[in-house]
This record gives sequence, structure tokens and C-alpha cells, in this order.
Amino acid sequence: MKHYQSMMGSLAMSLLLAAMAPAPVAQPLGQAPEHEGVGQLSMGALFGAGWLTTKIMVTIADPFAVQDPNFDERSCDESCLNGPLLHTLGAPVLVGTMGFLGGGMRTYSRHRVRSGQALRWRPDADPRRIMTLGGSLIAGGAVVLGTGLGVAYGTRIESRGRVALVEGMWWTTAGLGISGAMLLGIGHGRKRGRADRRTMLAPVATGSFTGVSISGTF
Repeated sequence: MKHYQSMMGSLAMSLLLAAMAPAPVAQPLGQAPEHEGVGQLSMGALFGAGWLTTKIMVTIADPFAVQDPNFDERSCDESCLNGPLLHTLGAPVLVGTMGFLGGGMRTYSRHRVRSGQALRWRPDADPRRIMTLGGSLIAGGAVVLGTGLGVAYGTRIESRGRVALVEGMWWTTAGLGISGAMLLGIGHGRKRGRADRRTMLAPVATGSFTGVSISGTF
């Protein structure tokens, strides 16, 4: 009978540990791999390089196009000037860049805080303030984008002015959006990392039960 109870206890212990294995708290603090977030940051850099290369080419080409003596705005479409179509196709690439860089910074920031370390940038700053700043920058980029498109294509403006406005709008939007996404990721990563550090995993052994207990904030 005792042998049977011992076997059942061992089986219960094994099942409990197996069920808990995927949980983040089952991993000892500070033991996460150092390369966490590198994949997302690499993808963000790849997407960003693609968008940046295309945008530099457009920024160089369009001003020369409108200065051409033979430039005819009435017959101009995407074939003689990079207009709404190319910018619309590039928008998902820019959004993808923001998503990957923001997600990568979130993962890396969470790992650093969970490991008892901190990023050099304002290590004691309130995560919610960082997230608010990041969200404000993203919102500001969206306002710039909407306003610029409305003025450029919804009002009568000369070709040179429209080109300058559209190019400035996209560069400003990209700067605000990317920096905002990264700050938002840093703030959320710090918030989650601090919650991880407040969570404790401890063994429990009594006369009738052997297992582990989890305590903290979830």
C-alpha cells in the first residue's frame, strides 16, 4: 500500500512539473538566453533597410522630376512621379518595421529587467511613462501622415510644394513611428519584467504532498 502511494505521489509530482514547464516562471531568473529579441530586431532592421532604400531613391528622384522642363503635371501619373501608389505600397513595410523593432525591444527589455539588469536609458523611469511617451509619438506620426496627405492631395498645391510636403511628411512619420514603437516596447517590457521578478517558484513538501508553489503577481 505504501509502495502504491509512493508511486502515485511520484506520478502526481511528474504531471505537475510537466504541466508547469511551459510557464515563464518555471525558468530561473536570469537564465533566459542572452539573444532574446535579436530575431525580432533583425527582422525590423531588414524591413527598415528595405523601406529606407526605397524612400531614399524616391526622395532623390522626385525633386529632379518636377524640375524637368518637359514635366507635365496634367499627364503625370506613377510613371513620371512616385505618387500615392508607391507610398501606399511602402506603408505596410514601415508598419512592419515598427512592429518588429517594438516587439524586439519589448522582449529584450523584459529579459534585462527579469535578469536583475536594466537598460542604460533611464533605468529607473516608470514603465507607464515610457509607454505613454511611445504611444504619443506614434499618435503624432499618424496625425502628421493624415494631415500631410490631406494637404498634398486634397488641395491645389504646385508640384514642387507637393513633393516637398509628401517627402517631409513620410520622413517625419517614420521617425516618430519607429522611435515611438521602440519606446512602447521598452516600457511594456520593463513592466512585464518587474512582474516576473515579483513571481516566486518554491518547492513544497508536506507529509501528504510534494510539489511546487507559485506566488506573486500574475
